[in-house]
Amino acid sequence: MRGRQPAVCHLRDMASGFGFSSGGGTVCCGPLKKLACSNRNGVRTAAPRLRCAYIKLVLLAAVAGCGDPRTARERAQSPPEPTRTLTPVNPEHAGSFSGTIRFASAMTIDAIRVASPTPLQPGQVVAVSLSTTGDTGHCQLGLRPPRTSARQIVPRGDEAPPPEDPRARWVSLADSVEVELPAPWHPPLAVIEVRCDNDPALAGPRTDDGRALLAQVPVAAVPTHLAVKKLAQSPNIDGVLDEAAWQAPGHQLVTSLDGEPDPDTPTRVWTAWDDQHLYFAGDIPDIDIFSEYRQHDDPLYKQDVFEVFIAGDNSGNNYLEYQISARGVTFDAAFPRYRKGDEAWDSSWQTAVQVDGTLDGPVDRDRGWSAEVAIAWSEICEHTTITCPPQAGTTLRANIFRLDRPGRRGTKGLALTPTRKPDFHAWEHAATLELMP
Repeated sequence: MRGRQPAVCHLRDMASGFGFSSGGGTVCCGPLKKLACSNRNGVRTAAPRLRCAYIKLVLLAAVAGCGDPRTARERAQSPPEPTRTLTPVNPEHAGSFSGTIRFASAMTIDAIRVASPTPLQPGQVVAVSLSTTGDTGHCQLGLRPPRTSARQIVPRGDEAPPPEDPRARWVSLADSVEVELPAPWHPPLAVIEVRCDNDPALAGPRTDDGRALLAQVPVAAVPTHLAVKKLAQSPNIDGVLDEAAWQAPGHQLVTSLDGEPDPDTPTRVWTAWDDQHLYFAGDIPDIDIFSEYRQHDDPLYKQDVFEVFIAGDNSGNNYLEYQISARGVTFDAAFPRYRKGDEAWDSSWQTAVQVDGTLDGPVDRDRGWSAEVAIAWSEICEHTTITCPPQAGTTLRANIFRLDRPGRRGTKGLALTPTRKPDFHAWEHAATLELMP
């Protein structure tokens, strides 16, 4: 039997206050200081009390844009419910909060000051100064995404907590520390916290599971940047990812709208180039590989598909779209203007897939599939603003998408870089690919 997992609660802004949703299906709602919960059967249950300081920290900006210009193929998984950003107590110090934080050991933190570029960008450093009393050797200061920071863990016995978000960065606590924001970073904020081993925060801005909350820092929307390696030998396009070019860690796709990680289907992609082609490869986990379409330019987006968009800039003009299904069927189109494309156009690209499982077999459990793609530079330069021959230092804009139909109901969309609006043809935030020597 599968062991029980620690209960995880997520904060959510609501018209009448704040609530929790947990993996067990319990939904909590109510005013700020009197939360009540009910499960899906309507049975009221107890809920942890939220402390006012933490409510000032729950913090994801609503997804920008309105309307939905997508076709069915572009509708990704629904975005999370929006939350509002509240004004911090000390806005002159990059959003730090006032008040002394006291821990169970009697250690205290006070006089918090945060200095960072405004807005902060991935790769830049946040400097934090503070005043402490007592022993801090068991404590760390961290930079975490707001959705991860809002998650509270209710331990069950000796069960291990879920793994840390790989984007989080932790350093030993001191009166003056610096933390670098990792790249890529897609959330609009970063939250500065302190955690101490077996020593929860009891007073001051904090979470119910004992983490101290020091500040929130605005973060700029910066697209993903990839350094694309040049190959000495062209890969064999057979769908098997056994070439040296695909043995590096690669880049994990994120949710297509807001850039949050997707732990359920950790899809990884790679890029490479030589003088003749631009290459893409994808390793695509999938427990039910589903692709019934058999004809070129069929609506592959309605089932499992791997997509690549390529342009010379982010103007939304002169770009190319490529799709390949798990069956190896392809779709291609050239777009001289935004969404004004020629689907009758046929690419000369080379493609191959490998399936690890049973294609269209709903009763077994598959493992996934992989795709390999080679696109000629001559074709790219003809239909985009990119100039041939390509050379080291050339930059282009691109995005890579994976569409999945979990349970053959609904659609989940993953991307190399989030579009930040419900439109796969959105180019403002497209990834930058830089050709390397």
